[in-house]
Amino acid sequence: MVPYGRLWVTGSHSATRLTTDAPLLFGGRELPAGRYAIFTIPGKGDWEVVINRDWNQHLTTQYSRNMDVLRFTVKPIRQKANQERLRYEVLPLGGDSGRVTMSWEKVRIDMPVSQSPTQ
Repeated sequence: MVPYGRLWVTGSHSATRLTTDAPLLFGGRELPAGRYAIFTIPGKGDWEVVINRDWNQHLTTQYSRNMDVLRFTVKPIRQKANQERLRYEVLPLGGDSGRVTMSWEKVRIDMPVSQSPTQ
């Protein structure tokens, strides 16, 4: 339903928001404390996750690459079960690490998250 190679709001109408009160390593990259919008660019092989400073956006019409804070690549995981509604989960993995997962239909992406060493 989402075309490959095109920026996707990865939510419904308004951009999905990510808020953190402390710096994190998100996708292995430093993310300062703040509010952000999450976008993705689905690909046949990899997906690109985009974290953008403008957290209050509608669809992709207001998106500006100049507001990107970071980008990283993840591998989509094919699932047997169908996830009918778009779903985000924050899953602890122990210690100071975890992952944010996004699943929809038969695809899931995992975005690793951990405490920043600069804390």
